[in-house]
Amino acid sequence: MRPRYASNWAAFLQYALVGRHTMVYNATVESPPMKAHNTPLVIKISQQVHTRPKEQNLLRIAQKVGVKGLPELCYFGDLWSLDDGFRRLFFEEEQMNYEKRILRALIYTKYKHLGTLFSKSSEYLGEMIYQMLECKQPISDLRFKAQILHRDISYNNFMVQRRGADEAPLFILNDFDLATRVTPNGEPVAGPSSKHRTGTLPFMARDVLYGLWWAFEKIEEEEEDDDDDDDDEEEEEEKQEVLPVPYHLVRFDYESLLYVALWCGFKCEEQSARHAGVRQQVVAWECGSYDELLHNKRGLFLYTSGSKSLSCFPLSRRFRRWRSFFQAWIDTVQPPASDDLGESVNQYWDLEKILSALREADPNKPKSKERPGGKSS
Repeated sequence: MRPRYASNWAAFLQYALVGRHTMVYNATVESPPMKAHNTPLVIKISQQVHTRPKEQNLLRIAQKVGVKGLPELCYFGDLWSLDDGFRRLFFEEEQMNYEKRILRALIYTKYKHLGTLFSKSSEYLGEMIYQMLECKQPISDLRFKAQILHRDISYNNFMVQRRGADEAPLFILNDFDLATRVTPNGEPVAGPSSKHRTGTLPFMARDVLYGLWWAFEKIEEEEEDDDDDDDDEEEEEEKQEVLPVPYHLVRFDYESLLYVALWCGFKCEEQSARHAGVRQQVVAWECGSYDELLHNKRGLFLYTSGSKSLSCFPLSRRFRRWRSFFQAWIDTVQPPASDDLGESVNQYWDLEKILSALREADPNKPKSKERPGGKSS
């Protein structure tokens, strides 16, 4: 017998002309056997491209190899094809512009949002990073054990499960809509499964923004350029241009996690969120051309002072003690200017080096006691 669920109010609605139109509703179980009566759940309904890997299948693969920090999936099902009915008229006429989509429902255990934790305290910010990056945790083991890239590491895709009063919370990596399988070498198993960009704009890695600029803005800029340069000079410039990385890499997810942590540091505290500097920072990460967004992100890595540097980042009062923690992360992964983009950057995003630097700069790290003779314990 299938369980019956009762939904009361929407927790999240996505308004857009294109895309998945994701809707999330709060729900409870009305009839067993899947969960106890009145267990808090959420029902996620979205319009998925039919060629994209199913979220439930990716979760099953990850759980099979022991990846932790994943959401508990209670039930799933495909409701109907959105090409059946009125929308089919458009799909048949313009197949290049319309993607075949399936209305899919998934039911998960309900978790708390990051804001419920970090609006009150910054204590567990480091714990969130360690849980995501360490062995047997989502981002790391998804890639190296399950051979899956999440590709949408963003603020709204992290959830919190509170355990005992004296225990650290468990952080959950949610929403595998854009996740994909990769080979052991990190190359995509299949070609693109959607016509739209990958990720959430404020948290996109610099390489992803660079690729979007290259694909959508660079050509327009070249067409508008009326300079009559010498042909030889143009050829020389083309040789010096850095090509975008052709596919998503795990270091992009590591970099997105940095932006999520910074976002928590300036956006979660209620009073801080109304500050003019915070509003300006939000605009710098999610408004403007891809070229402008890329320039703003690069400032964090290239400048030690000035408006785009970490020293001027509008961290809220509770999170200011984490500034050295963020700086240690940035210093560890920042390559020489000559390697700013390209494959050579991979070596700087070494996971062990990042974790070592973060633990050393963690403001929650127990301070060593100095013993007689100037030695510390």
